[in-house]
Amino acid sequence: MDVIQVDLGYRNQWISTSGNPTSTFLTGHFQVGSKNQGTTGIGEFNINRENVYQTPNRSIGSLKHVVGGKFINDAIGPFQKTSVFGSYAVHLPLLQNLNMGVGLAAGWGNFQINPNKTILHDPNDATFNQFAGQTARQNNLDLQTGIVLYNNRFLFSLSATQLLKPTISINQIETLNTLNRHLFVMSSYRFEISEKIDLEPFAFLKAVQNSPIALDLGARIKYNKSIWGGLQYKTGNSFAVTAGMNFLRNFSLAYAFEYGAKATRISNAGTHEVQIGILIGNNRNTDKEIKESKKKAGEETPPANPVDNNKKE
Repeated sequence: MDVIQVDLGYRNQWISTSGNPTSTFLTGHFQVGSKNQGTTGIGEFNINRENVYQTPNRSIGSLKHVVGGKFINDAIGPFQKTSVFGSYAVHLPLLQNLNMGVGLAAGWGNFQINPNKTILHDPNDATFNQFAGQTARQNNLDLQTGIVLYNNRFLFSLSATQLLKPTISINQIETLNTLNRHLFVMSSYRFEISEKIDLEPFAFLKAVQNSPIALDLGARIKYNKSIWGGLQYKTGNSFAVTAGMNFLRNFSLAYAFEYGAKATRISNAGTHEVQIGILIGNNRNTDKEIKESKKKAGEETPPANPVDNNKKE
């Protein structure tokens, strides 16, 4: 999409559990240049100024440069991690109907422990108190990377985070505890069921070192590229229901509810996630352009030849 895209989201897991995981994120990206759009890279968007607008298609067939950034805050119990990243990606046409993008992100992360949320067998534990006082907050640098293949219907992406595996230190002594690398694989394909209805099945795989592989399978139905709903199954017997829509010419709103189907449902009341986004592009006022074009055409049209009253029959 040749537009500026910004998304803000919040995820609250296992809401009935004390110290439950929460995540907050803010992301954004835009093109700094493309062969089709010139130096700005920003194309036309919602040119008819519809309140419930259609999501623009992915643009293919040209070289594109994209920059972006993201802020992420994850918390669970006494542990919290805050990260800020900047990214750059280049997109190249591989075939007439297929693009490839390769990107790299670099940033800063802060890992911390909140001593007020810890419960110790010995409240006067000298080692922990020393750790909490000196190294409860740790900063680190990290890298992320990814590659994507896509066209208007198909998408396949492979990405990895925490490439540098930051090590947690206690009183300047490195421990065996690290922030392990994460590998993500995603694929989707959009089928046109009718003129206004699309079906998009997808698969999402997540692999973390020393953890089981997680696989999500699902599909969503989209009406007129503006309103959608979907179902998703996650390994571990968890299901999710999603819904969303575009509104107010530039905004979008999406919601997801996840619930455990077996043992996990006893200890939690589900997971809620909400995301709001905004797309910014060149919104042409076509009605005004048509009126001005007609007016200009009328002014430039020469008047009809007047009847020569002196002409003799």
